[in-house]
Order: sequence, then C-alpha cells, then structure tokens
Amino acid sequence: MADQIAEDATDTADAKSDAGKVARLLVRALWQVEWSAANPDAKPGARKAAWQEVRESRAEHIKTARKALRILERRGVTLTVAPGTDVDADEE
Repeated sequence: MADQIAEDATDTADAKSDAGKVARLLVRALWQVEWSAANPDAKPGARKAAWQEVRESRAEHIKTARKALRILERRGVTLTVAPGTDVDADEE
C-alpha cells in the first residue's frame, strides 16, 4: 500500500513537472512566432538576445499557459515531454 502511494505521488510530481515544461515550451514558442513575424530579417543571435530580455518577465505568461493546458486536459488532450528532452536548452 505504501509503495502504491509513493508511486502515485511520483506520477503526480512527474505530471506536474511535465505540465511546467510544456507550459514553458508553449510560452517560448508563442513568443518566438510573434517575434519572428515582427522581425523577419533578424539573425538567430538577435532572437536569442531578445529572448534573454523578456525571459525574466515570463511568469505571468506561464501561469496563463498552465491554465490553458488544464482546459485542454479537461477536454481530453494529453501532452507529455519525451524522455531525455532538454526543455530548457532553447532558453539559454
């Protein structure tokens, strides 16, 4: 019984961790689409520098993304992060 409870807690923690990763990826992807449309001739270095400037203020956007993910989950959508994927690598 205790093993099952521990396993359930781990699964819940993993799901929350995945939800956070997906929310961060979603925020980054949406920002990148908007930024690229506004700066079509910019080089990748400029995009990286621009992301570093707004990265610190993304908390509110992540909160919104998590809410959107919860809505999608209630409607049957399941999102997971593939094992071994470095979600934060694009944020450097």
